[in-house]
Amino acid sequence: MRKIAILLFLACSGPACAEAAQSQGLYDARADEAVSIFEKYCVVNGGTREEAEKLIAGSAIAKPLPTNVVSDLQSGRKGGIAWLIATPHKGQLILAYDPIGVCEVAVVAADGGAMHRAFGSMIDHAKYQLEVQVKGGEAQISKAHGSEIVAEPYSFPFLGKTATLTLTTADKTMPIGFQHTMTSTFTQPAKVK
Repeated sequence: MRKIAILLFLACSGPACAEAAQSQGLYDARADEAVSIFEKYCVVNGGTREEAEKLIAGSAIAKPLPTNVVSDLQSGRKGGIAWLIATPHKGQLILAYDPIGVCEVAVVAADGGAMHRAFGSMIDHAKYQLEVQVKGGEAQISKAHGSEIVAEPYSFPFLGKTATLTLTTADKTMPIGFQHTMTSTFTQPAKVK
């Protein structure tokens, strides 16, 4: 029965399918919302904060975090910016731009399987739309606060740079207040001499 539900979920799209998948415990709208925000503000724009500043400033769903809180979240670095975002399906996340060139979406809580599905779908979309090879890095697994934490990086050429997108998941919300994070970095490819 579970195999059939999974196959239906993978072959299905639209609101009716989402409801069916949710009833089987295979869908969490908060994961889709988080990955959508990550894709829009950390990937499509090359991970730069200017677009987010234009689109999010004054938004009813996003509240800017105080600079001292942002600095604390970014290991004391100055110059970062972040917003607390409430999504339509009661998701909570932080969209942040670190001055060292990292864009991050930190997700308070969402189903881990749904996060993997949504993030994987975004990676597959990039692969097919851009017609590029996506390299999956070795998953880094660690334990902290009684939880297994898995970080999975993916790299591909984008906008003349190498994009590295990483999904980090935990099986519960950690003491820092997040369960999952997604990060993007864009680096210049190494020059061949």
